[in-house]
Amino acid sequence: MNIKIIRHVLIFFLTVFLFSCGTLLNVKRDQLSGVKKIAVVSVYCPAAITIDNQRQAPIFFAVDATVQSDLKSQEAIKEFEPRGTMLLKKSQSIVIKKLSETFKWNITPVGAFVKSSAYKPLELWSNKNTKNSSSFYVQLNNSSLLWINNGEVELKQLLSEFCIQTGSDAVLILSFDFAYSKSWFKGSGVSAKARTFIGMQLVDKKGDLIISTPRADERERDFSEMADTTMPLKGWTADINETTIKTFDSSIENSSDKVISML
Repeated sequence: MNIKIIRHVLIFFLTVFLFSCGTLLNVKRDQLSGVKKIAVVSVYCPAAITIDNQRQAPIFFAVDATVQSDLKSQEAIKEFEPRGTMLLKKSQSIVIKKLSETFKWNITPVGAFVKSSAYKPLELWSNKNTKNSSSFYVQLNNSSLLWINNGEVELKQLLSEFCIQTGSDAVLILSFDFAYSKSWFKGSGVSAKARTFIGMQLVDKKGDLIISTPRADERERDFSEMADTTMPLKGWTADINETTIKTFDSSIENSSDKVISML
């Protein structure tokens, strides 16, 4: 093949690659200055902590594949719920604190509105559109499972109406996914590090989506960071319990710093 043709082909694919990467985060920065008062309307995560790279499973004798085959059972979800709720509370608190410090926003946590009449249309939308998947998520304060995927004109309109009724300039949707990476970490041997994925969407009172990242459970690595500390492995599986789960504090902090720095 002609060298010139090869060069043009490479340039084309590189351009496509860079363009696709650039679309993972969308921020309308010129509209952020008009936002002062924000209500968090949805905070959730998958009802399990899993390895964040499925290709590692065969390397670790497929133990994870066996363990994770039962993760979606109702028993496992029920067992995870207290831990998931704890992690979501920490995550919401950390993200709110860091966003408030960075943008000088006044942000109200999700629990303040979920029982209000203004919130009811969001709950109805969630029940109608996510009923087949909602049982596999832990939702903080029984908040609705919300996310704008393909325009979602109806949801944008409902969020706009919610802003007007509550006197908010915008609403914030937060999704998290708590995972871990296995490796040979210096000083710890074969062990695991917590990794927290963060997804957020900010919709203003006009119904405009002014911040949008991939949803956390899409596990785009640019929107995550590992912890500074390791957790031990039980056999070849990360021993996730009330003690080692504290290592997620570090990854939540690191991921929040990383994602907010991108806005």
